[in-house]
Amino acid sequence: MSCSEGIENLGFRTGEKFGADCADPKMTALLLQAPTLYQGLLKASELVNRTISHCRMGIRQPRNSGYAYLYHHPSCKADNPAIDQIGWFGLTAFLNMVRVYTGPQWQPSEIGLMTDQTPSRYILEHFPYTRMRQSQACSYIALENALLSLPYCSIPIVTNWPIPET
Repeated sequence: MSCSEGIENLGFRTGEKFGADCADPKMTALLLQAPTLYQGLLKASELVNRTISHCRMGIRQPRNSGYAYLYHHPSCKADNPAIDQIGWFGLTAFLNMVRVYTGPQWQPSEIGLMTDQTPSRYILEHFPYTRMRQSQACSYIALENALLSLPYCSIPIVTNWPIPET
């Protein structure tokens, strides 16, 4: 779709539009039930891993590191022509999940990308202080360990689409 329609950043733009609710329309509500970012991300990982075929999401916490890594192994391999779009779609969902706890302006210090393709100017403008690491085994965002204990942010979460009544 991205190629045929000439929309270079379709995955990123779609993720921007739907925020944390990209993977599931009730993700933000699920996150708000968790007392900390860490517990919210664990719940989100369980949901994604259970409902999206062959997709793996989780948190990796290396010993003696000041960072944890929220990672995404998509359901396709790195040589899939759509991997760039799929990766950015997942990454924007992750960013917005974290922003439920940090507020809307938070940016990761590092983003890992599965492709060797340099992110577009549009994407780079959104992350002026973020290091982009290409050709990684999975997509990820780096989280300072201190963030994991944050409670949800009381700043209102704004989406660009109506949330259906349940």
